Amino acid sequence: MEPKVESLTIAQVEKAIGSPAESWKGNCFAIASEIVKAGLVKGVAVYGHFRGDVDPQSYFGVRSGMGFIQHGWVQLDDGRIFDPTRWAFENREPYLYVHPLTSDYDEGGNEINSRLRGGPPEYDPTEGTVSMSARDLPSEPYTLVEKLLKIEVSEQKPGTFTKKQVFWLANAHYDSLKPHAQTIYLAIEKKGMSGFIPIDNRRRAERESAKSRG
Repeated sequence: MEPKVESLTIAQVEKAIGSPAESWKGNCFAIASEIVKAGLVKGVAVYGHFRGDVDPQSYFGVRSGMGFIQHGWVQLDDGRIFDPTRWAFENREPYLYVHPLTSDYDEGGNEINSRLRGGPPEYDPTEGTVSMSARDLPSEPYTLVEKLLKIEVSEQKPGTFTKKQVFWLANAHYDSLKPHAQTIYLAIEKKGMSGFIPIDNRRRAERESAKSRG
């Protein structure tokens, strides 16, 4: 029987995965994956950005002014965060961080990515177009897509997009695609453009879709 996540200790994790805590620094996603694999917690290892405070004297101190650092942790089935390596940012002794999701954690790095990109590209049919049927994008998902791409119905035939528009949509902030992320990603995949979709967001959509189906 697995121990309750709140009572799990560093020593138990070290023993279960066969790796001392001191070696976990810089191996965040691998350690999170090993913990899940060992059955110590119920959840999934995810990858994204840590956006919390970073102590200048910590292992990651040279990046303390960046605003984000690539990071991996466990997204627990109950919605909380389980982070076995947060201490490496804080210059503290190893401990296991269990807490409700906060803005410190950005799965898929959506916040930074959305700041670096501009608005949706204008419709230019000379660039080549892609057609998606109502079966691909039913009414509600299509309405959301239309809003995100700021489509002018007088200029753009319904269900027709340029590849630049599809690429922009595939890389939109994950939260902006809710609750239709899975449907939108599947529509993009059907058109042979799955490579446009960030893998971390794709996995999140699959996970959340499976959970919603019970």
